[in-house]
Amino acid sequence: MGDDQKAAALLDETLSLSRKISAPEGEAAALTRLARLARKKGDFNQARQFFEASLRVSEERRFRVGPHPLKDSFRAGLQSDYEEFTELLMQLHEANPQAGDDRLAFETSERARARGLLDLLAESRAEIRQGVDPALLEKRRALQQRLNAKDMAWRQSLNNRNAADQTEALAKEIDSLTADLQLAELQIREASPRYAALARPKPLSATEVQQTLDENTVLLEYALGDKQSWLWAVTRDSINSHKLPPRTEINAAARNFYELLTARQTKKDPTEEGRLKRIAEADAKLQAGAATLSRMLLGPIHAQLQQEWKGKRLAIVASGALEYLPFAALPLPESGRAGERESGRQGDKGTRGQGGEVNPQSAIRNPESPLP
Repeated sequence: MGDDQKAAALLDETLSLSRKISAPEGEAAALTRLARLARKKGDFNQARQFFEASLRVSEERRFRVGPHPLKDSFRAGLQSDYEEFTELLMQLHEANPQAGDDRLAFETSERARARGLLDLLAESRAEIRQGVDPALLEKRRALQQRLNAKDMAWRQSLNNRNAADQTEALAKEIDSLTADLQLAELQIREASPRYAALARPKPLSATEVQQTLDENTVLLEYALGDKQSWLWAVTRDSINSHKLPPRTEINAAARNFYELLTARQTKKDPTEEGRLKRIAEADAKLQAGAATLSRMLLGPIHAQLQQEWKGKRLAIVASGALEYLPFAALPLPESGRAGERESGRQGDKGTRGQGGEVNPQSAIRNPESPLP
């Protein structure tokens, strides 16, 4: 209803009650909404503290009960929180460019990617526990199952006003099981550093990322947002951030370029004449589509690409629909001439014709993978 003051008071009460009954989801949700209110009021530092606390609670909640029972919605919500926090940090950077908040935004983007990678590893059951005592792994599995069961029972008891004693007892059991699980995790980490690195990852800091780059490599990392997207250009000596259009605009341009590139794929054309006509129309639009997307994604760094970064390797960390984009197929922004570039993704190299023109037959990254 637009009553921010009353909303803040109710959220404060929600936060207090959630902490009292050990309800991390309610705590994280209240913290996120308090962050949004603080940001709306212009209190960016307060908003930052709320976002940091919310993400910390959500991550700890995930560790305690393993993969979330509603993993897709949980993951989407957590990624959305990371996105909002990144946007806030970049807003702080614009207000005070010397404070280094753009570096923190880059690190937050890395944390979000690490979270997504860990979820994929867990779902694929990647073998990361080599060298660990099977009995210890079984103990961890049993503890996780018991913790999940107690957590479900605790949630059900919250809806029963007459089960306050049961709720409190379950909360204590959950705390005890969590401590046992953390101890088991510690023992596993000591036995298998490989498991520790993947199960409880610590994303690299901005400085550590810079140290992994050689002098001939520039890292371009993209983060797409609903209101604003961002590009970080990272070298051994510098990190620079650049504003990009919103996710919808970038995705639309990327989809269009992808469709033009893949026009030669086998499709259900009524006639051979129709197929040739469709390909000819796509070829006619291809250069303009490539130029548009290049200006959108590489425009902010066009000067560096043609000067101090000319001929250097570009390692691309893509996002969203950009995962399907063969960056090597793009011409240099504005100049229209092809420079030598290499994507950091395996198999993401393309070739250009003379004069920087895109060769659609050789620029397709994976003809069998449709763009979602």
